[in-house]
Amino acid sequence: MSPRHSSPDTSKAREEDASRWLDKLSRGLDKEDGAELTEWLAERANRAALLERAPPWQRPDIVALLSQLFPNSPDLVEPPRRARSVVSMGLTAAAALAIVLFGALALSGRDPSSLLSDAKAQPNGSIHKTYLTAVGGRQEVTLLDQSKITLNTGTRMTVVFSQHSREVSLDYGEASFDVAHDPARPFNVHAGKRDFQVLGTRFNVRVLTPDNVELTVSEGQVKVLYAPPRWPDTPAKRRENLTYGETTLTALETALVEPGYQSVRPLVASEVEARLAWQRGMLVFDRAALEDVLAEVDRYTTTKFILADKALANLRIAGSFRTGDVDGLLGELREKFHVDSRRDAQGRVVLSALHTL
Repeated sequence: MSPRHSSPDTSKAREEDASRWLDKLSRGLDKEDGAELTEWLAERANRAALLERAPPWQRPDIVALLSQLFPNSPDLVEPPRRARSVVSMGLTAAAALAIVLFGALALSGRDPSSLLSDAKAQPNGSIHKTYLTAVGGRQEVTLLDQSKITLNTGTRMTVVFSQHSREVSLDYGEASFDVAHDPARPFNVHAGKRDFQVLGTRFNVRVLTPDNVELTVSEGQVKVLYAPPRWPDTPAKRRENLTYGETTLTALETALVEPGYQSVRPLVASEVEARLAWQRGMLVFDRAALEDVLAEVDRYTTTKFILADKALANLRIAGSFRTGDVDGLLGELREKFHVDSRRDAQGRVVLSALHTL
């Protein structure tokens, strides 16, 4: 049960409330607790009671946190330097983070309960959230540090946000990142079987297979972290320009990253724009093979395509198409590329060469 509010003129009740909050903080807060605690701490007498009731090993952490929430409060005394070096054994990082987040939200006029409607405080001091997009879906996510992530169609991503790191796991799909600069809290992305690290930049990650990941950097730098080198299996792959171990990509570079190596190449600005056109709900192709176009379009719709005329597979397609607009695509293919289409009994789109008199 959450600690109850106390009357400002009842010191005993206030002390009891403070003890309950200290116990609650040692075990972690949920959504309702955070909003209630923020309101309770708004009274100076309650903050003083919380500090007074805190054991010596817990007090430096509470002072530091309340100082962030109420920097001008005269009842906060700076702890001695030796006390600042003590690592709190009772106030978990999760509780500390919860105080800062809920307090900051309340003081800024936002609803504190909105914070954990999409996140869950964990005992190890982090906040976890998993995001999913369906086929054809797209979702924009703003993290607590104002980093922005846009999820593309059919994507699953987990974010672990803590006081010392920002961790993202991209299980499958594609996501674009605009990372807020924070040298003290690295931003790491795990995708496929590799890890990437940035401090503040813009980049795109697409999981092609469980092993293969496409990384595209539009601004700044992204470091492909070390993995044990592995010799490619095929002669064709060994002839590529491969790098091993740790590699840093800069703006307008892309890499196909595999478990033991990566191939890096430069991009022109138009290529980057085409790769990121999905953020605008568009697909852009520049003389791409029709079979590749259909494979890309297939990511955004449940409609299935069949090439009845195999000779069409390498037909080169150029143009822009709205994601999920199958009818628009088929109209363009017929008008500009002489590709006919029909629906079979299963609802699949069957493509063939358009025969004209």
